[in-house]
Amino acid sequence: MVVLDGYHRLDAALQHTGALPLLLITCPRTGQPTQQQRLLARGRAFWILSQGWDSAQQLTQLARWLQRPPAALPAIGRVLLVSDSHHLPRLLPAAEVALGNQGLRLAGLTASTALPAPQFWPIARDWLRLQLLRASGSTGAFLVPQQLRRKQAACG
Repeated sequence: MVVLDGYHRLDAALQHTGALPLLLITCPRTGQPTQQQRLLARGRAFWILSQGWDSAQQLTQLARWLQRPPAALPAIGRVLLVSDSHHLPRLLPAAEVALGNQGLRLAGLTASTALPAPQFWPIARDWLRLQLLRASGSTGAFLVPQQLRRKQAACG
């Protein structure tokens, strides 16, 4: 199971997934997971991937991580992505592009329902960025340099 950056997302994963192995993909400067969350995760396989500042970058890093997973991780056939209700509809199509060649079954777990439904543009944007990654090796983040600098400053 994969949790994308967020205290409440990790809390939902810890509450609803039994003993599944956890991978938290987080922006390095968020301070996550908290000590309390680490204690809750004790007794299960738990990794932190501190890379990526947006969904496309995080999915790219996840795809690379899954190509060479830790030896302690059992064989992976299914990936459960944990995100918010407004984010999950855009995350799953992007994940299908990023992870599609690895033969994995993808599913989503909603961490919250308080936010509005997603708009079409963010879904299409992430899907297109990951198609670009497959074709060229880049998500195209360099095409918007001011946003790239802002995200790199925030997440390292």
